Amino acid sequence: MYGHRIGDEALKALAAELKKMAGPDCMAARIGGDEFGVVLPAYYDILSARRTRARCGSGITCSIGAAGNRISISASVGIALYPDDGTTVTELLASADKSMYAQKRGLSVA
Repeated sequence: MYGHRIGDEALKALAAELKKMAGPDCMAARIGGDEFGVVLPAYYDILSARRTRARCGSGITCSIGAAGNRISISASVGIALYPDDGTTVTELLASADKSMYAQKRGLSVA
């Protein structure tokens, strides 16, 4: 609908917005395609992680293009906690992915 250039701009704007929403102690990065990861500090508990998920998944508005057009992007967000959900990056990403797909299906997730 908008084309690759606008899609690329939207992904960059989304990454910047996720970094802002997650907070100064968090790291947000694009994993690939339209998938992003947010790494929270070790002192975050499940309640803090759920609050961050709610902020990031409630709809993100970004400005894109030379005119600064505003677009709204929704997200499905999964959670994985170290060491409960995995002890390696691969295990944690797989757990977060599983949690995200459960959220998409409307199932109860941690």
